[in-house]
Amino acid sequence: MTTRNRSRTVLTLAAVAMMVILTAASAGAAITFDGFMSWLGSGNPYTGTFDASGSDKLVVVATGEHNFPNNLSGDIVNITYDGVSLTKAVEVNPADPATGGHGQTATDIWYLDNPGAVHTSGAIVFSVVGNGNNYVYTAMGLSGAAPGVGPAAPAPGASSVNLTTTVADSMVIFNIGMGGQGNTASPLPGVTATSPAGAVTIDGLEAGNNWAGHAVAYAPISSPGLYTFSFDTTKTDVATIAAAFEDAYVDPNLPTVDAGVDMITLSRMDVVLAPTVVNNDTEVPQRDLSYTWTTDAPDGYTVQWNPSNTVEAPTVTITPDTTGNPSTVTLTLKVDLVGTSSSASDTMEIDVYDDACLAAQIVSSPSEPFDPSDFDKNCITDLRDYAVLAAKWLVDYALTAPITKP
Repeated sequence: MTTRNRSRTVLTLAAVAMMVILTAASAGAAITFDGFMSWLGSGNPYTGTFDASGSDKLVVVATGEHNFPNNLSGDIVNITYDGVSLTKAVEVNPADPATGGHGQTATDIWYLDNPGAVHTSGAIVFSVVGNGNNYVYTAMGLSGAAPGVGPAAPAPGASSVNLTTTVADSMVIFNIGMGGQGNTASPLPGVTATSPAGAVTIDGLEAGNNWAGHAVAYAPISSPGLYTFSFDTTKTDVATIAAAFEDAYVDPNLPTVDAGVDMITLSRMDVVLAPTVVNNDTEVPQRDLSYTWTTDAPDGYTVQWNPSNTVEAPTVTITPDTTGNPSTVTLTLKVDLVGTSSSASDTMEIDVYDDACLAAQIVSSPSEPFDPSDFDKNCITDLRDYAVLAAKWLVDYALTAPITKP
């Protein structure tokens, strides 16, 4: 790991102080930024060390020039933390400017949930393909973030990226990668995040003589919506990426939702849904709930709701496509606490058949799908079954002499 000089260390301390102030000011967001480390790689795979054991999530930004001149074959193919692979959230790979591409820049955001569960030494190992010249990395820890990643977006060849967040509180990590074509990578000082309001540039690092580099920032977002994440540079051979990590906070006022038991039905038969919903709102007066049922029925299926899909317990009628093939249809009930962004949901399944006898076989014992009296196996015991029995009445097929073995 390459050690940065004193001026950069002082800059890092100043950035940390700024982060503490701004994080405290943005108390509406439950996610906190736990710190970071940046370094240059050497060799392939590259290695570094970062202690993320106290964080809910490890996030790593990696940027590389790959090769020069105009070699666009390189890529960041894997990142591990103490031997466990991270998940890629978003990436931009090199693209030839001669064919409309942005240049040599390759930049990724990767993450790992609950890094403390695997933490030993905190070793981060980066594997790349291609020559692997001039990579820079920044690792950071987040606390209070839910598992996984929310919306993410790439913007090749641009110094800003648009991203729509979908939850009340999230932390967006965004980065401008600089491939350095023409020795144009110069992240800090000089390249910082300019939007949205409250964005914090946590670090910038360049490799060689401005051959590759990036500037990394974060922004706490308190309400869902479309935001632009920008850096103040006009340099070419750049790419901007962003990934939203969402708040793990669970609102105690959330309704409790059980969509109901899974069911089997025939096509065109009414199914009365029977969910269980509890309004846990503690406000006085208690706020109302709103309901939305949705389904992922296959193409060609018709789903009818009575009186509508916005009541708690509607009747649903499902008609399969013209082939009559049985299918499993998933229904989701989403319940919103009116006047808030809080909601809860649950799913149930309905197996839909166009053949009543086939449906009956499914719910019967696998070893005996038909009633013993149903000789013609049409799921009806009637005179036709008696006729089958009568045709064989008093037939004696008991063995009375030796026979050839089949």
